Amino acid sequence: MESGRPRALAIAQAAALFAAFSSPSPAACSIGQDIRVSIQRGKEGFILEGRFTSPATPEQAWRVLTDYEAIPSFIRSMSASRVLKRSDGFIYLFQKSRAGFFLFRHTISLLLKVKETAPKQIGFSDVSGKSFKSYQGSWEIAPLADGVGVVYRVRAEGGLADGDWLSGLVAKWTAESLLEGVCNEMRLKATPFVIPAAPSARRGAASPPSLE
Repeated sequence: MESGRPRALAIAQAAALFAAFSSPSPAACSIGQDIRVSIQRGKEGFILEGRFTSPATPEQAWRVLTDYEAIPSFIRSMSASRVLKRSDGFIYLFQKSRAGFFLFRHTISLLLKVKETAPKQIGFSDVSGKSFKSYQGSWEIAPLADGVGVVYRVRAEGGLADGDWLSGLVAKWTAESLLEGVCNEMRLKATPFVIPAAPSARRGAASPPSLE
């Protein structure tokens, strides 16, 4: 009968592990409530700014933003993100994505020259000129009492940023999707992973019958 106790303990440990893996994910970030995006359109392009807060630490937020090759795993519109080289303090990052909705979709191809100022700012500018005449921006991380504030800015001219109302709408929708993915990933990284302790078998408690 004693052989039933190790078996019962193993079952309890397996149940605790399953509960840890099946625990609910953090609440998803909400556009308009958690994420705010504004855009100013001009004749030749647009200036866009997006903001959100996160319970992540500055270090966790920085790791999410600089894990460049993992970006397609949490940004739906991003099909490719590859570091091509690191040279003279800059990172050369190729990114390809789909922007827009319904019939109004465009492929955006960028070769970003990235400058990191850890752990506060990432500046970038496109050096390929394929999708825009000019494209530059930044990510900024500011520590808060209960997490971080993240600010995303982009200024684009020419090409897909031709200044009409539709290009501005597509840019705003694409930025919201981008920030939603980044915000959710930061929340996920900030959620502690804890495996609850397995209940110990009480002395004298009835053991399940042995199968042997």
